[in-house]
Amino acid sequence: LMEAIADPDRAAAKRAFDAMMQMGKIDIAAIEAARRG
Repeated sequence: LMEAIADPDRAAAKRAFDAMMQMGKIDIAAIEAARRG
């Protein structure tokens, strides 16, 4: 999770963060999918 948020690709990090903020429960697979675009 922290790796996704700290990604040097700022766009990927933002996608991961935005996906996480919409979750009631943390879903790592969804965060990774958002990170990849």
